[in-house]
Amino acid sequence: MWKQKIGIAVGKKLHSPDEMKMLADIGFDSVSPGWAKDGDVASIARSARECGMDLQYLHAPYTKASAMWGEDEEKAAAAKGEVLASLEDAARHEIPNLVVHTWIGFDYTFGETKYGFARYRGSGGPRRRSGREDRL
Repeated sequence: MWKQKIGIAVGKKLHSPDEMKMLADIGFDSVSPGWAKDGDVASIARSARECGMDLQYLHAPYTKASAMWGEDEEKAAAAKGEVLASLEDAARHEIPNLVVHTWIGFDYTFGETKYGFARYRGSGGPRRRSGREDRL
């Protein structure tokens, strides 16, 4: 049998032990919190683990994602800062995956840009490929 789990994404306000217990009692095996500057990933992680739930991933903020593709260095730095802060929280709380949207919207088209991928490459996060660990 596959080790399939049913998880639920939770916001920054859903983190009390009672709320996590309710989710576990309903049948959820894991939670995936969204990261926010004023959020409390520690409480979510602690409450979930106390209820026997896994933390599947942390979801990085995405409202500034398009700034990574533009020429404005200040806006790109702010977007990258949020991604790096969420990556640090994922590592600190032993959450194995970080979901990062590189852009938002179905009608977005990439123009000629030298910025986006290079900015993500400079994020410093670990990357595993073919069994080895590299740096992004």
